[in-house]
Amino acid sequence: MTEAADVADVTLHLPLRTGIERILIRGLTDEDLVATLAALDEAIPDVRLPTGYEVRTGRDLERIAIDALHDKSGAVHAAFVRALPVLGPNSILLVRRIHQLATARTEMGIVAL
Repeated sequence: MTEAADVADVTLHLPLRTGIERILIRGLTDEDLVATLAALDEAIPDVRLPTGYEVRTGRDLERIAIDALHDKSGAVHAAFVRALPVLGPNSILLVRRIHQLATARTEMGIVAL
């Protein structure tokens, strides 16, 4: 456990090999993802997006989005979520679960999704 987890009221564990970035983009159309990346690029100009990302599709486009979110620390995740035109089904479930955790304590203090 990290220092943050040691002092947290609740620790949220995602499924193995699943980053928050992957949950945020899963279920989005390529068009929604391109629009989100364009908005992110406008909001945070030094986010590195490859030339021609607008015409990429599928897993290639998803990898670009994940790399962009990993490229920079700070408010990139929040800006990305604000730029999303829609939340995918997994994102909605994640937000609901986080809300549940924020409003109710668990006895174990560890919650797995």
